[in-house]
Amino acid sequence: MINNTLHIGICDDDLKAINHIATICNSYTQEHNIDIEISTFISGNEVLDYVGTAIDILFLDICLPDMTGINIKDRILNRSEFLHIVFVSNMDEYVFDAYSVKTIGYELKPCSKDCIYKYLTHVADKSFRNYILKFDDKNFDTYVDINDLLYIKASSNYSEVYTSDKEFVVVYTLKQLEDMFKEFPLIRIHRSYLVNMKTSNIIGNTIRFYNTDTVIMCSRRMLGCVKQAYANYELTREY
Repeated sequence: MINNTLHIGICDDDLKAINHIATICNSYTQEHNIDIEISTFISGNEVLDYVGTAIDILFLDICLPDMTGINIKDRILNRSEFLHIVFVSNMDEYVFDAYSVKTIGYELKPCSKDCIYKYLTHVADKSFRNYILKFDDKNFDTYVDINDLLYIKASSNYSEVYTSDKEFVVVYTLKQLEDMFKEFPLIRIHRSYLVNMKTSNIIGNTIRFYNTDTVIMCSRRMLGCVKQAYANYELTREY
């Protein structure tokens, strides 16, 4: 999916708190000339049941009726539907528990306009910059969002591109594509496979992709380097 829309999630059992953040997000839309889609949740289970377009930033309350925001955070860390988390709370004693690779902030209620704008700008700058791969294939161009790409498979002098919702063939070798897309988090895990670390993780000697049943074996010769690459990527991951 290629667009300039920020997808915002707000989880709070207080509707006034939800409306407060939503109003500021909508003001941001008008001032910065971008689109925002807002999904609201009043419980942890509603967040965990969410299936749909990836939420760029989730404003998450700590104290909810069915579970804590910390519990929710722990359960969505490996889910691609939630990219960044900002905790919003009346208490500050959970700030260290809130830390994770997806956590970008912890704010006390009520969040100020400046704070919310800061996080929206932070995520927008990442989401709208350098996230489109362009496959220039003779008679037509194909564009793929980095968040949708799964892997690329070698096929003689061609390559097969697999995304979350389609597959197509391009007239490039895997090595050519590897050189073309050096700025993206793609890694060779086998002489025939180039995978997207942003949409996958490594378990044992296999690569597994979020929200699919696809599993690819990593080359034994490359396994050590691949594991190290995933570990390094987790430290700098831009969700």
